[in-house]
Amino acid sequence: MSRAAILTPKRQIEIVGPAGRTRETFDDVLAWGAWKAVPSTSWAWPTWSPDGRALAAFRMTMGDEPTTTVVTLAPGSVHQTDVAQIGSRLPIYLHWSTDGARVAILSQEDAQLVLSSAQRDEPASERIHAEASPLFFTWAPDHRIAAYLGEDGRRRGQMALLATGSRDRTVLPGVPLNFCAPLCGAGRVYYVAATPEGPALVAASELDAVPTIIEPTRGLVALVPSPDRTKAARAWATDGDGTPYRDLVILDLATGDRRHVADGPFLAFLWVPGGDRLVTARVDTQRNVVIWEVVAPGEPARILHEQHPTRDLGFYLRFFEQFGQSHALVDPTGQWLLLAGWPARAARTGEPRVIRVPLDGGEPDDLGPGNFAVWAPA
Repeated sequence: MSRAAILTPKRQIEIVGPAGRTRETFDDVLAWGAWKAVPSTSWAWPTWSPDGRALAAFRMTMGDEPTTTVVTLAPGSVHQTDVAQIGSRLPIYLHWSTDGARVAILSQEDAQLVLSSAQRDEPASERIHAEASPLFFTWAPDHRIAAYLGEDGRRRGQMALLATGSRDRTVLPGVPLNFCAPLCGAGRVYYVAATPEGPALVAASELDAVPTIIEPTRGLVALVPSPDRTKAARAWATDGDGTPYRDLVILDLATGDRRHVADGPFLAFLWVPGGDRLVTARVDTQRNVVIWEVVAPGEPARILHEQHPTRDLGFYLRFFEQFGQSHALVDPTGQWLLLAGWPARAARTGEPRVIRVPLDGGEPDDLGPGNFAVWAPA
């Protein structure tokens, strides 16, 4: 089993080792540069670097002047670096670059979302790249960020490639429409845009004057890249934001071939590494529980677990296209699903538990109390 980072009910970070027993806790006694007490410190959204040697997380410190810091941590040592001081901005999301050299930071200031990045282990290295609402993004090659920047009073919505080491910005063709996070693969950026034939999933590089149409779309489109970024899982909510996704397919990014997986309805879907299986979440509206299943082309869905998710996991599911690229709920071996919440048969009372659900059948393992948990890479 890979290591996991658990956000405890007291919002501290706890590392669970491969045996499921060895634990290491980052609590509120270490501040950058000195051993000293840090009053009322809590953490949010821990995420592992691609090499599995570091974590990035938001650290919120309460006091006379509450402030939020983006910290990189080295499990197994006392090394911590405050790479960005975001002050009073609301912490939203963190995403490591593919080589682990930088951390992209999404925060909120008033009605605007702020996209920035910071160098790994370099104090106070934040650079702000864009402000917009909505704002979704993914990492592109050459330390650039592919970002969907929503319309504001000065410009229409854009799909842009943002350099993290300079102010360079390349706007890709087409006005983006109803989707969330873009994805990069096969040398192109994939997104939904207006075309002469209507809304469509398109692909483009910075060299293209016109995007390539992949397929026409209906409603709100969700795209989730496979771990190797050769394929994408695609579904759409024909009735728009807040409604279930349907018509889940696997799209080959190189050939454009599509294979139907399941009809839905889905709240979210995530890849299982090492094949064409997906983990899906759907809501049983009668019982108000989330049902987790595993699906694959040509196979019936198989129920894994039913639960009441925590607020953190619920937020993750609301924006799964973004979080699924950076915070792994399925382990790198494709054997386990990591969930936080309460059993479907129980009331939402007491501390929520983190459980490890086997994807091939069997009873879940209880890893202890927690609001959220994420797997480390292999």
